[in-house]
Amino acid sequence: MSRNDSKFEANGAGMPNQQVTVGQLLDRLRGTLQLEELEPGTGVDRVIGNAEVSSPGLALAGYVERFSAERLQVLGETEITYLESLAPAARKKILDLFFSFPIPAVFVTKGQKLPSGLKESAAATGVPLIRTKLKTAEFYRRLKPVLEMEFAPTVSLHGSLADVFGVGLFFTGK
Repeated sequence: MSRNDSKFEANGAGMPNQQVTVGQLLDRLRGTLQLEELEPGTGVDRVIGNAEVSSPGLALAGYVERFSAERLQVLGETEITYLESLAPAARKKILDLFFSFPIPAVFVTKGQKLPSGLKESAAATGVPLIRTKLKTAEFYRRLKPVLEMEFAPTVSLHGSLADVFGVGLFFTGK
């Protein structure tokens, strides 16, 4: 799909359309990122607000003062093993806090097994929980350029192209 054919079109004023949904992202990147929806259909209408992606490390430890909840969240091996190390009551408490934020989607990398309570907490709040077999760094490497392209400012211009002595000219009207 070329940028001009994209579902995510600019508003014509050099600003990106901020209405990219999780469902659109899944449809476009399911094969490339080896994505598996753990609760199919859950939260696919959630809006992704920007091109940034985060690992929620400190938020899972309870520090949420500077947590960027509007970003896609990625749980790598560090986050998953930390959650597994918690007692069940402490894990539930931290997952309830984490999922109380308006997170667009949570990705689990490396095909990892989910700690108990993660799937239930995500489902209870309607947050899509998506697993990929890719390693965390590879997942970021493949996802980031797509998000940056979709959120990049664009401008649509109408005009005519002409070749004058081998120089391309673009004529626009008023």
